[in-house]
Amino acid sequence: MLIVRFAVAVLLLLSLSGCGGQGREKESVELGITAVRSELQNLARALDNGQVRNAVLLKQYAALLSEQRPALYELSATIAQDASSSGPLFQGLQSRLKTVADLQEGSLSFSEFPTLADRVQELHALRQAASMPMFNDALSDPVNVLADLSNGTLARVNAISAAAEQAASGSESSIPGQQMVGNPHYGQWSGSGANSFWVWYGQYALISRLLGGGRSYYGDWGARRGYSYYHDVGRRSYSSPRHKASQSLREQAVKKDFRSQGKRFTSPYARTRAGASGLSRASTAQSKAVFTSPYSKRTSSSKHQSSYQSSARNSNSRTTRGISRGK
Repeated sequence: MLIVRFAVAVLLLLSLSGCGGQGREKESVELGITAVRSELQNLARALDNGQVRNAVLLKQYAALLSEQRPALYELSATIAQDASSSGPLFQGLQSRLKTVADLQEGSLSFSEFPTLADRVQELHALRQAASMPMFNDALSDPVNVLADLSNGTLARVNAISAAAEQAASGSESSIPGQQMVGNPHYGQWSGSGANSFWVWYGQYALISRLLGGGRSYYGDWGARRGYSYYHDVGRRSYSSPRHKASQSLREQAVKKDFRSQGKRFTSPYARTRAGASGLSRASTAQSKAVFTSPYSKRTSSSKHQSSYQSSARNSNSRTTRGISRGK
């Protein structure tokens, strides 16, 4: 741990110095890779040893929901995978680290990180996402999907109850699985413009059956989505540059399509949804800096995003009260 703290401290000093040339930037990247790799190893051990609170709760909720609603056994087990290092959330961080660590000039992924500064920025986001407090908070989304599927017999975590959220915002917070829609770890948007709809990966497709087989269209979802940790707090850290660019490009395309049809378009990120409760200090700080719609205030990372968006175009390329009622 002492080595990791030293590496992080040196990395921050180097990245904040603003000088020292390419040699220092390369050193910052190397130290960052070491720090993130160690952080992920610590997180994996914590998950395996039952030291991440929401991971433990996720497993418990999956078991209880399977007893209550046997038809949801397969879906509960699939969602519970995020409680381990083999789950899509953890594996997504591993994959992003590998992309940076193994990056070769001229490779297909090189346009994602065209400069050393871009790699330092990505490693900083990964250090945040791999920290135990933030990863614990990020697990609130799958936990709350299971809570909502229990029809209120299981409490939401790090978020107000579904009833309170719906009364406060009028959002469609009661839709099963809504916390996961739009999160690239569980699916992707398909189609183009106003016809974009959400497609779940693999076994997560079972969620669509709970929706009666209906589709979640980007425009409707953007205007009426409920609170989720990923979208309203953690999107900055839990999205790769490629995902951020893809989200931004799709939003622009949908806006243009709506405008051509004389319709009003509401960005999914036009405002932050209320609903978070009992988040860690790290997540609270993150929520104040989460990037917004490109149609509102420009962010400090907009220059980098614009650069990657161009290349993307060219390549076509929740504190829990325990296991109790959440109402």
